[in-house]
Amino acid sequence: MGSFCSKVFEDDKREAKIIRVRLLVLLDELGPVQLLNVAVRDRKIYDVCKNDGELRQACIWAAVRRHHRERFVYEDVHNRTADYVLLMDDFIKVQDAEDEQRYLEEETSDQECIIRRRNRLAWERNLRRAIRF
Repeated sequence: MGSFCSKVFEDDKREAKIIRVRLLVLLDELGPVQLLNVAVRDRKIYDVCKNDGELRQACIWAAVRRHHRERFVYEDVHNRTADYVLLMDDFIKVQDAEDEQRYLEEETSDQECIIRRRNRLAWERNLRRAIRF
């Protein structure tokens, strides 16, 4: 049973990689607007776009642009919640979480650098004192 589940998991990962590559080609050839249209229609593609940074950024860009155009040019969005608006909100939440995680990692590494520098300076001070005696 475990080997079967493992194989299914491997197949899903492989399929997600293949879909990701195809979506990157789609993004390159047709642009982010078409990628957004495809992601809104298919849940599997939506999940792949949500988990990949480049695809997520392209979908956010296209959704914001479409939202702006429909809201301010056609005044069409305020009466309904379009699928791409939900996608945009979800993707922005994921992006914010990743940005916050990156910020926390950078902050932690900065604190570690400060601690290492302080320890090194203390060690050098102690070494100088030891040499004087």
